[in-house]
Amino acid sequence: MRKHQTVAQRCPVCQAPVARIRVLVTIKTAVGKTRTSRSTVRRRMLAGKIEWVRLPRGSPRIYLDSLYKKSPPHGGLTSGACCQPA
Repeated sequence: MRKHQTVAQRCPVCQAPVARIRVLVTIKTAVGKTRTSRSTVRRRMLAGKIEWVRLPRGSPRIYLDSLYKKSPPHGGLTSGACCQPA
């Protein structure tokens, strides 16, 4: 199972191409990170507020970076400590 996806993007500040690894997490992990209920995370998934994919076996996975409202500065190259939960 592949847990990471490399996404080519441009830095919003300098427009230089950057590669960012997107990490997939389970709903249980997302609940722990956002300190919300499982139903809240599922509702945000279905509303399109959280990016997610369904694995070939059918289980959903959430992109970790989509759990945060603000994008980290300089193209997501920081740890995300400055972001606020969605």
